[in-house]
Amino acid sequence: MAFKAPPKLPNLLEKVIRFKALRWKNGKLALFDVPGILFQLYAFAYKQRLLENQLGIKKAANIYYRVGKFQGKQGVRMTSERFGYAKTFIDKKRLLEFNVQQSNLVGFGEMKWAKIDFNKNIFVMVGKSALAEEYVRFFGLQKNPIDYFLRGCTTAIIEEVVDRKMLCIETKCIAKGNRYCEFVVRPIEDWDKKSLLFKQQLVKDLPNIKELGAKIEPYLLIR
Repeated sequence: MAFKAPPKLPNLLEKVIRFKALRWKNGKLALFDVPGILFQLYAFAYKQRLLENQLGIKKAANIYYRVGKFQGKQGVRMTSERFGYAKTFIDKKRLLEFNVQQSNLVGFGEMKWAKIDFNKNIFVMVGKSALAEEYVRFFGLQKNPIDYFLRGCTTAIIEEVVDRKMLCIETKCIAKGNRYCEFVVRPIEDWDKKSLLFKQQLVKDLPNIKELGAKIEPYLLIR
């Protein structure tokens, strides 16, 4: 089945409400049948700052990046199963745009694609990260970008669509004093290895959910 893009926001939000895609029962919350929780943004910022303090920025960034990749990968796969698989460049572009809509829907901030180039494998997403705004409100301006989780999500979305190993680098960040955040995704081998941003934001592989002892597949694979 080819990918059929669902309605854009705010129609997407209206559809969520109309079809009761957001459900609450017995103290549990689910969006499109996937369990979740409402987590205050200031607590997310504090948790990230705490991990940076206890583990160091590099290790904390690796953890959040990996978790972001896990969530992003599952999100794309669930979208593909629900709405169809993207095969053409047009379908793939629609899939990328829809996944950004979902990010906006759950509160990551208002994001959009500034560049989608399948021929050169360069993808640029820009917007105002809600976490970066909250982070700078509590902890002031930072020397380096702080959106590790969103970088991971963005990487996974692109990897699932182009079927290639990619790396997302945040080149601008509100937490650094920029007016907006900018995320650039390219194949790892295409990045300038001497670049300071590359050296700062290059991540190492961490154990996946199975390697950590998970006994079930992610939700997509068991529904």
